[in-house]
Parts: sequence; C-alpha cells; structure tokens
Amino acid sequence: MEITKNLQLETWRLNKLGIRFRMFEQSPGMLGIVIRESDATPENIHKVEEAGYVSSGKSGKDKARLYEISIEELEKVHSQMLKLLELECKRIATIGDPFFRYRISNDDEFVINVLEEGGDDSISIGLTEMGYSSRSWNPRGDTAEYVIPISYLEELYGISVVDTSD
Repeated sequence: MEITKNLQLETWRLNKLGIRFRMFEQSPGMLGIVIRESDATPENIHKVEEAGYVSSGKSGKDKARLYEISIEELEKVHSQMLKLLELECKRIATIGDPFFRYRISNDDEFVINVLEEGGDDSISIGLTEMGYSSRSWNPRGDTAEYVIPISYLEELYGISVVDTSD
C-alpha cells in the first residue's frame, strides 16, 4: 500500500482513538508519530501503545518523543478499513457505476464526490436509498457530495475498523 493512503487512514484512526500527536515521521519500513512533551500524558501514551506503537526515544524535534509502528503491522491494522471501503465501493457500483472520489472526514463520515452528468437523477436517488445524505453540490451542477456515517457502514458489513483485535 502506498504511504499516502496509510497516512490518511492512520490519521483518521488515531483521531478516532483520541490520540494527540503532532506529525508523522517515516523511516525505512516504519511509520512514526511525534508526541509533544505536553501531550505525553499517561492516558495519551497508553492510547498510543494500545494503537500498536512503541517508543523509539527522542524525536529530532525539541521536547518530543517518537513512537513507531512497522508499515507491515500498519497494513494489518488498516485491512479492516480497506475491506469496508472495498465493499462499499462495490455497493455504490450497483447503482450504475458512477465516477466518484472518496475520503474519510474528521467527523467519522465516508464522503464521496460524485460526477453527475446531465439531468439523470438516478445516481442521487440511488445513493439516498442506500443511506447517503447530500451535503453539497457544485454550482455548475456536475459534482455533488454525499456522506454516510462510518458507524453505519461498520454495522452494515459487520466490520469494526478501529478495533483491530481478532
């Protein structure tokens, strides 16, 4: 998996777990998060360790610590989210295979930007029937944004994307 996808999913996961961190650092085969001294509370460090990170000592940044996880382990952690995204993309394709881009929002929603061509409302109707809500649309009328809670998708597919226990 490419590192940018890892970072997007990992940022979402760490935020979901309530982990406070400053930034990512990458070394061969490893991904690290920098924890400021002010954020190194026992509660935050416990969450970091529960998320699979181990202390690697001081960061190159002043008054900060580095915690790392292997890219291989990170891919295992993200496998549930990737499975959920794959299933949802297949479900969306059942309404006519629309062209769309997706992202995970900071408020725990799966957001898709859909290219809507012409006056055909079948895509918007299909997405609404699937549980999506329209969030915004482009004034030109060719792009619309739809959202659905990740929790709804977790329930629908029986997949927990944050709990990585087997």
